Amino acid sequence: MDRIKSLLTVPYNKENFQKFSVNFLKSMDVLPLRENDNIPSSFRKTIESYTVFGYYTDKNGSNIIVLSVKVKDNSSAQKAQRHFVSYLLANEFLNYNAALVAYYDNVRKNWKLSFVTIEYAIGESGIELKFKPAKRFSFLVGEDEPTKTYTQQLNPIYESNNNPSLEELTEAFSVSKLSKTFYEDYKNKYYQLYDYLIDNKVFRIEAKKAGYLSEDEIGKFTTTFCKKTLGQIVFLHFVQKKGWLGVTNKWGDGDKQYIMHSTETFKGNNYFNDFLEPLFYTALNSFREEDEYLGKKVPFLNGGLFQPIESYDWENTNFNIPNDFWFNDDETGLLNVLSQYNFTVDEADPDEQEVAIDPEMLGKIFESLLDTKDRSALGAFYTPREIVHFMCEEALASRISKYLNLDFDSILNYIRYGDALEETDFIKEFANDIDEYVEHLTIVDPAVGSGAFLVGMLNQIVKLRIDLQKYTDKPINKYDIKIQAIQNSLYGVDLEYDAVEIAKLRLWLSLIVDQETNGKAPKPLPNLNFHLRVGNSLVDSFDNIKLWNIRWRGSKKKAKTVDQLNLFNVETVAVIMKRLKEAKVKFFNTSDEKLKKELSLQIEREQIELIRSELVAKNKFDIFQNIEEMLKKKTKPFFIWELEFEEVFENGGFDIVIANPPYVQLQKDNGKLANELQNQGYETFARTGDIYCIFYEKAIDLLKDKGVLCFITSNKWMRAGYGEKLRGFLAENCNPIKLIDFAGNKIFESATVDVNILLASKEKNVGETLAVTIDDGCTNNLSDYLKQHYTKLFFSNSHNWVILHKDELIIKNKINDHGIPLSKWKININRGILTGYNKAFIIDETTKNILIESDPKSAELIRPILRGKDIQRYSYKFENKYLICTFPSKHYNIDDYPSIRDYLLLFDKRKLAQSGEKNIDGIKGFNARKKTNNKWFETQDQINYSDDFNKQKLIWTPVNSEYKFTVIPKEYYFNNSIFMITGEDLYYLCGILNSSLYQKYFKIMLTKGKYNYGSAANIKQIPIITLPKNKKDEIEKIVKKILSEKRYDLISQIDRLIDDELD
Repeated sequence: MDRIKSLLTVPYNKENFQKFSVNFLKSMDVLPLRENDNIPSSFRKTIESYTVFGYYTDKNGSNIIVLSVKVKDNSSAQKAQRHFVSYLLANEFLNYNAALVAYYDNVRKNWKLSFVTIEYAIGESGIELKFKPAKRFSFLVGEDEPTKTYTQQLNPIYESNNNPSLEELTEAFSVSKLSKTFYEDYKNKYYQLYDYLIDNKVFRIEAKKAGYLSEDEIGKFTTTFCKKTLGQIVFLHFVQKKGWLGVTNKWGDGDKQYIMHSTETFKGNNYFNDFLEPLFYTALNSFREEDEYLGKKVPFLNGGLFQPIESYDWENTNFNIPNDFWFNDDETGLLNVLSQYNFTVDEADPDEQEVAIDPEMLGKIFESLLDTKDRSALGAFYTPREIVHFMCEEALASRISKYLNLDFDSILNYIRYGDALEETDFIKEFANDIDEYVEHLTIVDPAVGSGAFLVGMLNQIVKLRIDLQKYTDKPINKYDIKIQAIQNSLYGVDLEYDAVEIAKLRLWLSLIVDQETNGKAPKPLPNLNFHLRVGNSLVDSFDNIKLWNIRWRGSKKKAKTVDQLNLFNVETVAVIMKRLKEAKVKFFNTSDEKLKKELSLQIEREQIELIRSELVAKNKFDIFQNIEEMLKKKTKPFFIWELEFEEVFENGGFDIVIANPPYVQLQKDNGKLANELQNQGYETFARTGDIYCIFYEKAIDLLKDKGVLCFITSNKWMRAGYGEKLRGFLAENCNPIKLIDFAGNKIFESATVDVNILLASKEKNVGETLAVTIDDGCTNNLSDYLKQHYTKLFFSNSHNWVILHKDELIIKNKINDHGIPLSKWKININRGILTGYNKAFIIDETTKNILIESDPKSAELIRPILRGKDIQRYSYKFENKYLICTFPSKHYNIDDYPSIRDYLLLFDKRKLAQSGEKNIDGIKGFNARKKTNNKWFETQDQINYSDDFNKQKLIWTPVNSEYKFTVIPKEYYFNNSIFMITGEDLYYLCGILNSSLYQKYFKIMLTKGKYNYGSAANIKQIPIITLPKNKKDEIEKIVKKILSEKRYDLISQIDRLIDDELD
């Protein structure tokens, strides 16, 4: 690794970059170096010149240009830097797929080594662009930059003798590889700290002082402490990257290795007690004259991040966390490990990613640090940045277009591409209207998790408003836009305290990114406590008592018609609400610790007083006391939206609700969630359902008229029985705009759940949902994929929401238009026999003969049986298997059949018993059959329709998304993997259902979830086309010939008869 370090650990120079490029790409064609300063006017503010070093073609024919780009001194316009290379690839180097680029200037000692790739061609999505959209992945290299990441990822190619492919180069610049490596290092230190503290007597005493008494509660306190402490350390690595720690002169020029350097000069006894705690709770958390701390400047950050958890007495409490946890000679301490990584304060963007630790990774770490049990319980899965980016773009464009009555596609294209669009006249006309609206729109994530969606929406707002400045002439910088957006627009709720704290951290880091000090001290962070709240988003009552009184927001006239027991009248409530609103604004902005505490107490007190008034009016003093105890432990099993965010609901609700809500079955843990939610008044509630279904309904309730919902959830609601109420609710209460079903494509790294994205607005359903199923693993450029592959569908009721391609829709409509549901034919449908123990009840021919020879009466109960694998289209193969037909509905006396009785007893009567007993005699896996009222010798199913087995039958088995039908004689029985139809027109039905048209139909409806295996009710819905009598008779004749003579060559004749009639 020394060779690559010698070239990349120094300030940029062209000789080193050329040497690196030649060794890295092996067979690169080197060109004479010539600096080109002929820069297009749109890039001259950012780009000074560029130099082409050579070009490279990999084994697959992909072309890569190698060049350096000299940027203006200290320019940080990343988008312009990326777009400049994109412009070159579109105009100067037309046949090139990517570029290896060194970005540098004359001032900085570090520089960016980037790999820029083209995502798709101009015009492919029907949009005229000035240049090809591109992605840039960069390592920050140069003097004093950590080397671990780039040496680990680039050195294998550098030292290899093989020519790298485009795919290998892309992987070498991948952020995902870094994420996994960093997570493993971080996780190990997290659990090391947890294991130390959980057994630390002093720490446990502090936990109990704070009200955490049980082992589970102490574990929760320990988890929170570890996450917050490590979060504080990581946060400081971002702060020191800004040059704000250990400042001796000008802000921004501080020690960028301040934390690690502090370990080298540390003279105290315990690093955490003597250095970190005073730094956190004295320096960073309190205002100091001139910001002086230990002879150097350290900023006052405010916001609550560096307040001691539960206000523990840190000055008089020593946890004595070993120093070697933080640093040691083996360089395995937390600070040693972190110092090996590069930290970037640049926000993660799918198109612009620095291969370094960025704020976005903290959210992923939060999700990953939930152990398997916790993750399953919480249903929390981290949403990939590409999906977050897409959903935020779509939600913002949809809401703007709805509110201002503008063309959706035009707004979306501008949000995505900005000034890269050739045509922007449409935006110029409405720029001021758009900017003014976006400045005040409100957004909430009701399951905020690590804050990914709030940060994503924040970035979209900033990007849009910066782009609009060209037409609005509003001189406002990124930092001020972010402060406005966080204060005016962003809200979040989560049941987990730790999640809310991480979400705050993400927003604070986002502010740090764009704060320019210009020689002045960094501005204190805002207080986010009343924008990001802990609570249960779905519950607004306690012990079935509603805690919000609709009188609190209504006219006096309306109030008179409502229960007047409440202690407050409308005028009093209005005054309280006004005070609450004003106090929140002051709280958000203040950095005065005393005022902050006073305002926080005032807000909490007046909110609780309103709740208390309701409970007092209903003589529920004990319930109020229970609530107070829970609040002390930072858990709130309810959340009163109209009270917590009254400033939003006085304007009708939220503009956008966006989320990846948890996926947890309501029946889990003996129905704990079901019991909690069943009396909350949700129309979508189903005990067999999932909590995310309730979140959909809550989101619609939270929106103002024409507000927009954008959710990513499990897709089971689209087809499952428990989703029926939700489907009906959405069809009746919103307008589904876009529906993307990812089917089997894996989206969440830590989960195998199949998901969908729904974009909907709170208005009348107009029946024009753009729907698509992702078939090829696409998660990038979803907007373009949707445009190219969508089908326009009308989801008007609670029936299964099935997404079909256009050709599939033609087949479906053709059958639906000419068919009569199978349920209306003169037939019966039943399933085969479930024994519960096939090993005992299904016998071979030898056993059959022995039983009958021993007792001829046994022949009354033994019948030939077919299994699913024995069935083919128009045929079956009998494998000499037989069934002991002791059906409960026949009420046999087993002692009348001693040969069969004695045979069954060979299998252990306890195992044959239908008792449901598990692990008999403590033997794992030694189980009885499912619990029923049937006797030990009887089959598990009652089989009340046993006489139908003695009739001619049309049978089928669904295998691998296809149905195989055949007609069989009377004497055959079959197991539960086969279904049967008895009645009239069996040969005609066999021909129709085996036809090519219906086999295509089954594949569509099976894979899309329409006809579930084993559901006779769904099978009955299949429309059967009715042909004229002469053609019907001809099909029956052909089917009989196929069956009796095995004339499979005649099958195509049935297809022609059907096609001729339908065409």
